[in-house]
Amino acid sequence: MSKINNSGVFQLPNGFWAFRFRITINGRIIDTRKTKDEFGNLLKTKQSATKARETAIRTAHLNSNKKEKPRMTVKEIYKEIEYTEKMITKAISKLNPPTLSIKGVSAISAAIILTEYGDVNRFSSPNAMLSFAGLEAIFYMHKP
Repeated sequence: MSKINNSGVFQLPNGFWAFRFRITINGRIIDTRKTKDEFGNLLKTKQSATKARETAIRTAHLNSNKKEKPRMTVKEIYKEIEYTEKMITKAISKLNPPTLSIKGVSAISAAIILTEYGDVNRFSSPNAMLSFAGLEAIFYMHKP
């Protein structure tokens, strides 16, 4: 059985426990002091504070191994959006959903509608579709 290292664990004046640690990972100093575990629970015993400290150190090491994604420029983001829109347009034109026949509905809008509704043929009426969307058809009639 391994020995529990409870250095860095201390009791607060209010009776609860806390922990602290300072480690260097990849040249970065991580200095942490906490009074709660990873779930937000107060540390009521020395043992719970020791376990929370070990978990926090392990998590800090795991998080340091994650590779950061390189930042994209605005131009690169626009290119990615343009490419995604082309792929959506290509996929929608192959599917040819009935929503494309609606005047003013683009391939992107048709994709959004298709994503929300799925197969529109499963609805018994236009009112059923509106109801699914949380809308209600109201018709106003006025006399000339």
